[in-house]
Amino acid sequence: MTDARMDGKVADMRTKRLLVWGVILEMFLSPVCRAADENYNLGLSTSTEHALDARGNEYTSGLGSGAVLMRVDLWGSVQKTGVHHIPPRTSLITLLSYAGGPLTTAETDNITIRRTVDGKPVNIKVNLDTILSTAGAPSPVLEPNDVVVVPALKPIVSNNTIILATLVASVLSIALAAIVIRQEIKN
Repeated sequence: MTDARMDGKVADMRTKRLLVWGVILEMFLSPVCRAADENYNLGLSTSTEHALDARGNEYTSGLGSGAVLMRVDLWGSVQKTGVHHIPPRTSLITLLSYAGGPLTTAETDNITIRRTVDGKPVNIKVNLDTILSTAGAPSPVLEPNDVVVVPALKPIVSNNTIILATLVASVLSIALAAIVIRQEIKN
């Protein structure tokens, strides 16, 4: 075989190896990047994600049409956050039920109801765990314009730390793949 044909075959083998390593690298990195994007986002969104519902999260619960309803804001670690129009004298537990219940990350022993009394803001602390575990314990009754805040438990590892670890792992895997490809090319 001539040297030119031999060089051509070697170049073809190198190209094939590079393609194989590129596919392997893509197979490894795609799920990692997708998981980082879907599960550990930074809470950023584009305006087009909200264009279909210009009113935001607004719900009407309870009685049928024509009923008197009061506005309550529900924030935090619940299924349906936003503005809830609910019947007067609705309890906190009923509001949380209308909202689909607390998330598994909810800090249910530290709920706050923010209300204005005589023109002054008042924070009412509620331990939902105690209410649910004590037979006959009353759930606080909500008033118009209350703001209910259900905080989330603090994660052991922050989302930013997970994103950083994912990026470092990706860079290291690329560097390792480059070293392996270089060794393969030398051989």
